Amino acid sequence: MKLAALAQRLSESSIRSLLKMKRQGRKLKALKTQYQGLRRKLASLDRKIQKLSTGATSLSRPKARRRLSAAGRRRIVLAQKRRWAQKKTK
Repeated sequence: MKLAALAQRLSESSIRSLLKMKRQGRKLKALKTQYQGLRRKLASLDRKIQKLSTGATSLSRPKARRRLSAAGRRRIVLAQKRRWAQKKTK
């Protein structure tokens, strides 16, 4: 009986607005759930990126610097001087 008395007091437009608010509440709850799921996925991706970025730096070693012997450098210098001499004669 209380429900019937309440329904009589409420106008049709107020009943529609209450139903609309109820639907909006459901939509809001669904959006919040979806938002929380996306935040969890984002956090998971951030952790994976962090693992990859820290792992990549620890695995890579600096390249050893290659040294040229004095004899090797002398051969290169002499070969270049020969090229310059050939170019001068032409």
